[in-house]
Amino acid sequence: MKLHAIEIHYPCCPCKATKNIKGRKPNEMIIKYIDNTCDRWKIPSKFRTSDLSDPVISLQIEKELSQYLGIAGFYRVACCGLSVNPNGALIIVSQSSDRMIKVTENYRPLAADFKENDDQALKLIMVDLKNVKSTRDMKFVMEDFVYPIGFNLHCALNRRRELAEKGRYLCAILQLVNGQEVLDLPGGRRQLGESSWETIKRQIREQTCGYIDIQSKDFQLLPHMGFDIDRMLRFQVCLLKPETGSVPSGETEPFQAPIEITKSLMERRGEQEGEEGIHTKGGEKEFAKEEQQHGERGKQEGEERIHSKGETRI
Repeated sequence: MKLHAIEIHYPCCPCKATKNIKGRKPNEMIIKYIDNTCDRWKIPSKFRTSDLSDPVISLQIEKELSQYLGIAGFYRVACCGLSVNPNGALIIVSQSSDRMIKVTENYRPLAADFKENDDQALKLIMVDLKNVKSTRDMKFVMEDFVYPIGFNLHCALNRRRELAEKGRYLCAILQLVNGQEVLDLPGGRRQLGESSWETIKRQIREQTCGYIDIQSKDFQLLPHMGFDIDRMLRFQVCLLKPETGSVPSGETEPFQAPIEITKSLMERRGEQEGEEGIHTKGGEKEFAKEEQQHGERGKQEGEERIHSKGETRI
């Protein structure tokens, strides 16, 4: 058995990396290695290929594949699999700045020396959502520091109006990525056979060295913010409870992928070339589209607009 597999592709996926594989059967998953060679794995007969659109059954199939490969955490899932069970990111919010400051300032990393691309957080930083004006330049300015924004945080800040309703203050992690300090949200790529929710629990444990336990009494799961289809990312919102008082009851069970959405995703991904599209930062058109969507949402909420010379100013 070869090692150093780089990606797992679902049957009949539209990813460019598997388009030229000859004789591929509809019930075969493709294991692509770093040296560009491939292996094929036949889905057990107790499963149907159509079952892969079901998030629960697809994870069962992935777990059987991980047993065949040996080391589940060594492999990552390509876009075709992430369209069914996406990567996960955790959004910790609070209405109290004092409460969030206390949590972020008490964090201490275990490692004395950080290596590049180490998952462990250098520090936890509180982000005031009302001070975030724009994320177009992929940077966040706070006091005298300018932090590059990571992928997860950028996606979340594009929905900051919705987030601010749940809590004004957000907990971000500062990590070392390619020798540069990057501000991001806890979370990341899911492993083979791992659900989005399991990914979030594992990542927050690894990235904060067990300092933050979202299943403790200090936190409460809130209704999640849905599935960002274009980026293959799902957000789970977690409320940092105040030290005194009560909080409104919310959703206490981890999310499940909506089957009616995931069934059409593989066809949609076929219109995009290459399996690396989930990491595309996008251009000005994408950012402009996101800002326009937020502007339309604000209009529905009663936000005032002034119309002058055919232009709209908020």
